[in-house]
Amino acid sequence: MESILQIQNLGVSFRRDGKAMPVVDGMSLHVPQGATVALVGESGCGKSVTALSVLRLVPRPPACFESGRVLFHDSPDGGAVDLLTISERDLRRIRGRRIAMIFQEPMTALNPVMTVGQQIVEAVQVHRSIDRRAARDLAVEALRSVRIDDPQQRVDAYPHQLSGGMRQRAMIAMALICEPALLIADEPTTALDPTIQLQLLTLLKEMQRQSGLSILLITHDLGAVREFADYVYVMYAGRIVEQAPVDKLYANPLHPYTQGLLRCTPRLDGPRDRLEVIPGTVPDFSQLPTGCRFHPRCQLTRDRAAETPEEALPIRIDTQGSGRPDRVIDENDAAARVLRRCVEPCVGQPSGAPALQSFGPDHFAACWLVE
Repeated sequence: MESILQIQNLGVSFRRDGKAMPVVDGMSLHVPQGATVALVGESGCGKSVTALSVLRLVPRPPACFESGRVLFHDSPDGGAVDLLTISERDLRRIRGRRIAMIFQEPMTALNPVMTVGQQIVEAVQVHRSIDRRAARDLAVEALRSVRIDDPQQRVDAYPHQLSGGMRQRAMIAMALICEPALLIADEPTTALDPTIQLQLLTLLKEMQRQSGLSILLITHDLGAVREFADYVYVMYAGRIVEQAPVDKLYANPLHPYTQGLLRCTPRLDGPRDRLEVIPGTVPDFSQLPTGCRFHPRCQLTRDRAAETPEEALPIRIDTQGSGRPDRVIDENDAAARVLRRCVEPCVGQPSGAPALQSFGPDHFAACWLVE
C-alpha cells in the first residue's frame, strides 16, 4: 500500500547546558494511505516530539533536526515534499490544510478568550477563500458532524463552558473541517472517561471510512490500539524497538518492552490479580545507558545472564549524575548482573544499540535476545 507519510531516520536533539540530548534517534515510520498507524510507548519516550517534528512545531532552539527526512506524498504531480526542508510559507499551506493535528490537551490548545466557533472559522479562513458568514455555517456543520448537541448554540460557547469530551470533539471538528489527507492525533483521549474515549475513537474511525483519511495515532492505550489501529510502532527512549501489523504484534510480541507493555494492560479474560509493571522508569535523555536502552529494566537480560554467567556483567549505576556508571551494585549478586552484549555498544551500529531485524513479513524488533 502506498504511504502518504514517510519518516526516514529522523533525529531530533534538544540542547541543554551545551550538550545535545537525542530525544528522537534514527526514527523511521510509514503511514499507508487510508490506514491508522499507532505509535505507542510510555510517557517520555519521544512520541509527541516525533509528531510535532512532522509539522516543525518543536521550538527551535532548543530543538534541532540532526538528521532524516519527513516525506509527505500529497502533491498534485504525485511526488513528495520534505517537510523539514520546504519553506515556512509552503509549510503553512500544508499545515492545517493537508495535515491536521489534534493536540493532547484541548484546554491548553484552544484559545480561552475566543469562542469555539471563532477558532473554527479562523481555521477555515486561513486556508479557504470564504466569507465569515459561510465559514460560520461550516463551523456549525462541523460541530454537528462530530455529534455535538445543539451546535448552533455551542458554536458561540467558550472552551471553559464545554465538557472535556465536547472540547475534544471541537478540536476534531477544527482539525477535519479543511478535509486533510493526514490526521495526527496526539493522545486524543487523555483524561477522558472510557465511554467518551470509545465514542471519540469510533467517530474518528467512521470519518476515516467516509473520507479515506490517514491517521497517525499517538497513545499509550494498548486497548484502543488493538481495536482501532492497523499497524503499530513501539517506541522506547527515542528509538523504535518493534513494529508490526496490529494482529501480529498482539499475537506474538517479540521485544521485552512490548511484552511488558502488554502485561500491564488489563484484560477481562485474564487472571484477576494485580497487573504486572515494568520496573524503573524511562531513562533521562541526558544520561542514556549504553547498548540497548531498555537493559536496565529488562528481566530477560538478567535471566539470560544467570544462565550464562561468563557472558554477564555486574549492573552499574550512576551515582554522580555524570552519565557514566561509576558503582557496581553487587559484584557477587547473580540477580544484579546483565548480559554483556545488552550493555556494551553494538559494533557497527552508529547508535550503539541493536538495530531492527526482520522476524517475519512486516514484523521487526530491535533485540539480540529474540529467538
